[in-house]
Parts: sequence; structure tokens; C-alpha cells
Amino acid sequence: MRILLLGDIRPTHLKRWRSYFKDAGHDVMTISLEEDVADRDYLQLKSSVPIQSFKYYLERNSVRRIILEFKPDIINGHFVPTYGLLAVATDFKPAAVSLWGSDILVSPRKSKLHLARALWVLRNCDIITSDSEYMTQEAHKLGKFETEIITEPMGISESEFRALSSLSRERIVDRITFLSTRRIEAIYRVDLLIEALSRVRNDLPPFNCVICGDGPERKRIEDLARQYGLDTVSFVGWKAGQEYLDMLGGADVYVSCSRSDSTSVSLLEAMAGGLFPVVTAIPGNTEWVEDGKSALTFPDGDVDALAAALLKAAKNRVLRDDAAAMNRKTIESRAIWEKNMAAIERAFEEVVHRTR
Repeated sequence: MRILLLGDIRPTHLKRWRSYFKDAGHDVMTISLEEDVADRDYLQLKSSVPIQSFKYYLERNSVRRIILEFKPDIINGHFVPTYGLLAVATDFKPAAVSLWGSDILVSPRKSKLHLARALWVLRNCDIITSDSEYMTQEAHKLGKFETEIITEPMGISESEFRALSSLSRERIVDRITFLSTRRIEAIYRVDLLIEALSRVRNDLPPFNCVICGDGPERKRIEDLARQYGLDTVSFVGWKAGQEYLDMLGGADVYVSCSRSDSTSVSLLEAMAGGLFPVVTAIPGNTEWVEDGKSALTFPDGDVDALAAALLKAAKNRVLRDDAAAMNRKTIESRAIWEKNMAAIERAFEEVVHRTR
């Protein structure tokens, strides 16, 4: 197939999507209005429109000209209100739209106009991809549309699964290590973890807490940790490759306080790596873990419940070990990237065949 991808080039997700189809032998062109100076494998469109909600739609003629030259078999827009809108606005068939999360869970609920825009895109594309059952259900709640949704989690690669599942589980016996790998911004509530640790610090065994990530709230959260005197909390910034694997290998409990998520790849990585999840009881998480068996969950924003879960996880080694085996089986059966993308590839081929 000749595939024209439309999306924000900066996130890893679009790059992984592009790499999969290229590695599978397809001819792929990627278009973005955003810029990534480290990435040379895409075409950047320059927009002079300052209003975010209009500029994507107004680039439809530019993309139409590229379509005439590239002659794709299918175009695929990522994120409903931006590149999904642009893909549908070109009037090219078939058009696939890929849901990412907040484009379905947050944006359509901002106003009637946002909702109308989302429904227009969903009703006028030819196929939709979703990375969780929860997001698929939420999309259908927005309103009636007939477009088929293919639900396949983003997952982790086979090689990453092998690396994570073979991590040496060398632990400091008398110390517990908590790990957060979420971006440090408001939606992920890293401050809730700091607050919870401050409440149970005297009841916990000796512990470390590693905050891996960055974001606009980092300084505030660092100040909060200092304010509470939590000198065993360290902020290490982003890690990748072997450094990231080593960090996962040295941790016991993965913590996510996110207020909203579809399928969280960081949760899947932690599960594959044998870490015990303590996560918010939101559908994007409970689709993957069961409270009291493979994880501990707590209500969104409930710092007391989080503190109790951290304490229970830290003191129950048997629970953590039993969960590790269950979680690895879950990832192997449901969340391998190549298997899930192969299903999307087949769906794209089928819609191209039907359109022809």
C-alpha cells in the first residue's frame, strides 16, 4: 500500500506507526504541521493561521495537491480534531482516523461545537482505529455513526517485551522503590504521589521514589518534595534505552495517578517488567489490571486511598510476586505491538480493497 500519514510528528506514537508500515514494506509519506528538527523523514506544512482550531482544516488544499502527486491508497489522520479533521476534509477515500485519547475523552465534551466536529469526522471517515475498549465505547457514546472501529492497543514491541520480561529482579531486600514514569503535568497528578508518601513515610519500610519524566510542573513538584523533607525522592528526567530498562529493573512498584488515560504504554511496560502497579481506578487502567490481584487501584484524586495502597504494596511481597506473573501473561497475550499493528494493517488493506 501507499499510505499517507497525517499527524503531529513529535510524539513517539506516530513515529512507531510510520516505522511499522515502512518495515512491513509499504510506501509511507508523513505530513505534519509541527516540527521535529531531529526527524528528516516527513514533510512539514507551514501554516500562517494562528487559530489552532482552523489551521488544520484550512490545509486541506495543500494536502490535496500532495495526494495528486503521491497517489496514496489510503490516508490516515491521527487525533480527531486536528489531523482526523484534515484527512476527512480532503474528501479522499478511503480515509482512516486514529483515536489517541483526549481527542475522544476530553475534547468533544468542551462544547457543542467540539462535539459536532468530532462526530463529523467519525461519520465521514471510512475506518477508525482505537487503542482501548474504553475509548471505543466512549466514541460511540458521543452520537450515532456507522463507521467501523478497529480496537487494538498500542502495546509494546516483541523485543521490548523480551527485554522487560528478562530483567534481573535484583532487589535491596530491606528497601522498596516506587517509580513514576509519567510526564510531569497536571493531568498525571505526580503531586498526589508526593503527598501520599509524606503521609505514610513513617509507616513504610525504607524506600526510594524515582520520578522519571519532565514537564511544566516539575519545579513545583520538586519544591513540594523538599517542603515535605522527602530526600529519598529523586527527579531523574527522561530516560531511554538501557538506562530506562535499568531503572525499571531496580524498581518494585509502579505508580500512576493519571486522571485520564486510554491504554497507557508506561503501564504496559511496567507490567511486562514485573513491577507492581498502583494506579488510578479509571477505565483505561482497569481494562488491564484487577484490583487486589494484579494491582492496587485507588479513586482519582484520593490521596488517602493512594497512601493506603502504597503501604499495602510495600509490605506485601507475595502479592507483588503473584501479580508479576499474571501481568506478564496479560501483556504477552494482548499487548504485543507487532501483532496488534498487523490487525490494523489487514483492516487498512480490506478497506482499500472495498473502496477500489
